[in-house]
Amino acid sequence: MAVNLIRNARVFFTTGLDSVTGKILPATARTAANTYELQPLDGMSFSQNTTLETVTLAESGSTPSRGQRSFATSLDPVDWSFSTYIRPRMSDGSAAVAGLDSGDYVRCEESVLWNAMFSAVAVDVSTTTALPATTNAAYSETASTGTTNVPVSTVTTVNSNLNQLLRFGLIVMFDDTTILIHNCVVDQASIDFGLDQIGTIAWTGKGTELEVMGTAGTVPSAGTFGGGLSGVFTPKSTSAKYITNRLSAVQLASTAGKYGQSAVNYVFPITGGNITIANNVTYLVPAAMGTVNKPIDYYTGTRSITGNLTAYLRTGSTDSVGLMSTLLTQASSFDQNQFAVTLGLGGSITAPTSTAMENKLIISLPSAMLQIPQVNTEQVVSTTINFTAQGANGSNNYDIDQKNEMTISYYAGPAV
Repeated sequence: MAVNLIRNARVFFTTGLDSVTGKILPATARTAANTYELQPLDGMSFSQNTTLETVTLAESGSTPSRGQRSFATSLDPVDWSFSTYIRPRMSDGSAAVAGLDSGDYVRCEESVLWNAMFSAVAVDVSTTTALPATTNAAYSETASTGTTNVPVSTVTTVNSNLNQLLRFGLIVMFDDTTILIHNCVVDQASIDFGLDQIGTIAWTGKGTELEVMGTAGTVPSAGTFGGGLSGVFTPKSTSAKYITNRLSAVQLASTAGKYGQSAVNYVFPITGGNITIANNVTYLVPAAMGTVNKPIDYYTGTRSITGNLTAYLRTGSTDSVGLMSTLLTQASSFDQNQFAVTLGLGGSITAPTSTAMENKLIISLPSAMLQIPQVNTEQVVSTTINFTAQGANGSNNYDIDQKNEMTISYYAGPAV
């Protein structure tokens, strides 16, 4: 019997599902427009558990019945998780010209996952030009129109006020086993920017069912399925660059007159941090007796975007000590504060120019509430700053109905 090794695993994202059940149909040919190969890191996991109900006996007497009997009452939703590197790549459009030129575009390897996180419509990132505008999508691309304007790909939350998000499936190929995860949803994405690490995103989600294919799928040639699977897919790109966290920067800008604050921009180096975005998905499982109940559907909960930054406790009016002093001063009089948090992951916090292009992403949280920083008394005194992103209206006031908590912009160096 063959042993399957995780090092040989290949993972595919597909929106080619049965329109009624949301299941992956192996015999239905997939296309390059709806199926893409992902590049997960080591540590991928997926499982589906059974909920058991156990009946026990408790009698009196010297010889009581002491047995028990268990029943499988339901199948829990599938839990899956894996991480990907943050990898933006600049590609040439209609003409391959050294440096920046018209038609160049930026595409990130994790684009389909971001789109599924905040949208209910699919995008086709198999194109060899910038992605056409897709109504209600969360992921978009803006190509360069010349040698001076820099292309960018963007992820936003503005289309994410939805009860249900994009349905997709995951195909996991091992050496001689292929597993299908049906009717998936992205529940959480966690961006980590440890100082001496490569930028990564940890993705977690759920599905309705795990299935082991009777005949394993194969990839007989680049971009083509074989064995128990049919159709083609968009191959993974191995040329995209990585993000180096040591170059990261942050700005915390307070708003004049808001909640007792003065207009101050706090800019200081960080030693690490994390931003976690959660859809708080809940699945519905019937409770009928005499059968094993299965998940029938899900709904989204509160959209939550929280994070933390770690930095040395540096003295200065616009440094971490100054920020801490401001938050302590106003804490007893004001129940809210408001900061614009801008993080440059892999580079500066400003959009690059054609003469100074960077491989990075800029995370913008226009309205976030900060907690008083925690002080960590280590050899070098440090601090942890926790924050929660919130929506704001056109007057820059917090507004719980708004859906503009976050924008992520990907940039990359020239393609040629």
